[in-house]
Amino acid sequence: MYGHSFDGEKTALPFLTGTITRCKLDEDGKKTVALHSSMSTPHCIYLHEIDSGTVTPLTSRVYETSLSDLAKPQSVWYKSFDGLKIHAWYLEARSASAPYPAVVWPHGGPWWQTYDSWSPFLQSLSQSGFAILAPNIRGSTGYGAAFRNMDISDLGGADLEDVVAGAKWLANQPGVDSSKIAIMGGSYGGFMTLMALTKKPDVFSAGVALVPVTDWSEMYELSDAAFRGFIEEMFDGPPSKREQFYRKSSPITYVSQIKVPVLISCGRQDSRCPFQPIEKFVKKLEEMSNPHEFVIEEKEGHGFARVDTEIREVITAVEYLKRFLGKA
Repeated sequence: MYGHSFDGEKTALPFLTGTITRCKLDEDGKKTVALHSSMSTPHCIYLHEIDSGTVTPLTSRVYETSLSDLAKPQSVWYKSFDGLKIHAWYLEARSASAPYPAVVWPHGGPWWQTYDSWSPFLQSLSQSGFAILAPNIRGSTGYGAAFRNMDISDLGGADLEDVVAGAKWLANQPGVDSSKIAIMGGSYGGFMTLMALTKKPDVFSAGVALVPVTDWSEMYELSDAAFRGFIEEMFDGPPSKREQFYRKSSPITYVSQIKVPVLISCGRQDSRCPFQPIEKFVKKLEEMSNPHEFVIEEKEGHGFARVDTEIREVITAVEYLKRFLGKA
């Protein structure tokens, strides 16, 4: 981990491996307060005294679970369908004997990335006996502007192929049961989950979609002006001018192709991925008698703000996947 000055020089910082997601420098430039975590270390606030090079935790680092028992992330690369190299984080299954099930975790955004930072979902899956691959598919930030823009007007297209290639990579890892690979994600990751289950119905054995996009056109109509602008940027125009792109990028278009169980969870107060299109997708599943569960958090929006809700969602998702992918 490094600090970068304006002249381009970098200096090693005395933090553990991981990610600083927030920091604040004092007025004299001698102290920094930073929020740090990694996939195997929960969030902690630190005081970094620059002159002495010391780092002191300001919040408790005492946990009920030994951090040595948590899976350590491995940085890996694999090739997608067109030869493009995709970066991903791999977490091994803990507390499980081979062969064990696995989960592909596409991140939200889409213009975001999975960092080496704390995720209760990823560690809970690992501790429950699942191997996890968290790919930074095309459209992710951190790999250059050209890579970031690859998904414009192609949402659920080549980026979905990156996810499928990740599942194939995961299936070839020692100890992974290639017949028991699920997909799970939130927001854009939830969208990718539903696109994978509907467009690629034979790749995954189950899915969990959290606050997902199901219909881009309807979501556009229900969005505020600011978010409409974001959607127009991703599709290079509004639905009135790019109808076919909105339609081909919506999971509702392919819902009849789904074959495997899916858990869908959302907040009724979600203004980003509104409840109505998600409910329509679930009604289609009901009409088809496709195995599914639908969890509605009445007081939550896009991403669950209450700790008790997040704990409940993690437990629900893990138990759902264990039911369909766990060992007999």
